[in-house]
Amino acid sequence: MKIRCQANSLRFRLRKSDVETFSREGRLREEIAFGLSFELYTATIPKMAASLANGLLRVGLPIGTAEAWMTSDMVAIEGELSSGKAHNLHVLIEKDFPCEHRPDEDKQDTFEELAG
Repeated sequence: MKIRCQANSLRFRLRKSDVETFSREGRLREEIAFGLSFELYTATIPKMAASLANGLLRVGLPIGTAEAWMTSDMVAIEGELSSGKAHNLHVLIEKDFPCEHRPDEDKQDTFEELAG
């Protein structure tokens, strides 16, 4: 799973193997040896949710939304989450495409077939 943080936004890019793990286990976690972890999970919730505690940022997706995304050609799930502060948190979860500027990249674990 690739994670990008910029301003008040988070972007998660999942490879095919990540989507398979997420589908099978209902969660996917990426840990940074610096004491910070990111987790996507599915739950019986009405809409996307996020929490931060003890160095773990968790983003929850409604089960139906996650399943529809994982089993279709849908590229992304997007949401705006209230942070309780002046700015909302924009979250984008998408299937990973091969990098155009890296022709030698191993594309087997990307969603090359969905790239336009």
